[in-house]
Amino acid sequence: MGKLRIGIIGTGFGTLVQAPAFMLHPECEVVALSGVARAGRARAEADALGIPRAYDNFTTMLAEEELDLVSVVSAPNLHHPMTMAALERRIPVLCEKPMAMDLAKAQAMVDGAERRNLFNAVNFEFRHQPGRTRLKELVAEGFLGDLVHVSLTWTRAGLEQNLARPMGWLWSTHTGGGMLGALGSHMVDTLRWCFGDIRAVSGVLTAHVDVRSGQPADADDTFAFLAKLSGKATGVVQFLSHCQHGFGVRLEAYGTRGTLVLLDDRTLLAGRAGESLAEVPLPARFELPGVVYPGNLDPRTIPMIIMVHNLVCGLRGGPPSPSPEFGTFADGAAVQAVLDAVRQSHREGRWVDVPPA
Repeated sequence: MGKLRIGIIGTGFGTLVQAPAFMLHPECEVVALSGVARAGRARAEADALGIPRAYDNFTTMLAEEELDLVSVVSAPNLHHPMTMAALERRIPVLCEKPMAMDLAKAQAMVDGAERRNLFNAVNFEFRHQPGRTRLKELVAEGFLGDLVHVSLTWTRAGLEQNLARPMGWLWSTHTGGGMLGALGSHMVDTLRWCFGDIRAVSGVLTAHVDVRSGQPADADDTFAFLAKLSGKATGVVQFLSHCQHGFGVRLEAYGTRGTLVLLDDRTLLAGRAGESLAEVPLPARFELPGVVYPGNLDPRTIPMIIMVHNLVCGLRGGPPSPSPEFGTFADGAAVQAVLDAVRQSHREGRWVDVPPA
C-alpha cells in the first residue's frame, strides 16, 4: 500500500504547521502546495520544505494532482468554495476552522461530503492535546457527576505585539476574521466534545484595535459569552489578547461529585467531594511511539502530528488511535452554529438559541 498523497492549499499555517506534521508521518507524502493570493509564494515555500510541485491556483492543483487528501488552510471566506471544488473532484478534505462564513455554507459542505460518501475532517487539533484527552475521558467516566458549570478562559500577554500586528484577513469580517472564529472555534469544540451540546448563548465581541496598517480593522480581538449547556449546567467562555499579562488557557469544570481543572493543556487537576485537588498523570498511551520531534518544531505541530495519525487511520478505514476521534464536517457545522449565535447575540443584545446539531 503506497503513501497517502497530500495536497495543501495555503502557505501560512499550512506550511508552518500542517506540512511538517504530514511529512513526519511515514504513511504520508505532501506532493503539492498551492498558494492563494501571492504569486510565487507557493514555489518558494515548497522548495524550502522539499515539496515537489507548487501552484499559484488551487483549481489547477486539484485538476492536475491525484490526491488522497487535500487540506484547505486559507482564509475562512474561501473554505466553502475550495472545499466544494475538491468534493466535486471526489477528493477527501481536511478543512481549517472556522469551517465557513456561516452555518448555511458549513451545512452545504457537510451535505457535499455525505452525498459523495467522502472522508471529511475539520482541524480541531486541540482535541489531541493529552490534557484535554484525559479530561474528556474522566468526564465520560462520570468523575464530575452531574455537570454544574464550566469556565474556559484564554488570556494572552503582549499588548504591544497585538497593536503592531499588520492588517490581514484575520482582522476583517469580510474575510471571516476575528478571534471568535480563529480561537473561539477551538474553545467551542472543546465544550461540545467534552460536555455536550450548547443550547443557547449570550455574547459580546470587541475590536480594541480598529485600525491596522492604516486600514480599518473591524473583526473582534476579544470576546466573551455565557452558555446554557445540558440540564441546568452553565458555562462561560472568554478570550483576551489586548492586555499586559496573560495566564494561558484555563478550563474549570464543576460537578456534583467532583472538580476538574486543566492548565495550559499540560497540568490536569482533579478532586472528588471532600478531597483536595491533585495532579492527574497523563498516560503515555497518548503519545506516538517512534516519532522524533525536530528541535525547531512549532509547538502547535505536536497535537497536529497526533491528529494526522488519526486521519491516516480514518483514510485507511481503521479506528483512530491513540487518542480520540478527529472532528468531522458535522462537528465543524455544529461549532459554526454556536459562533453564528454568539455573533447574533452581540448584534441584537439578547440570548440566542443554538440550532440542535
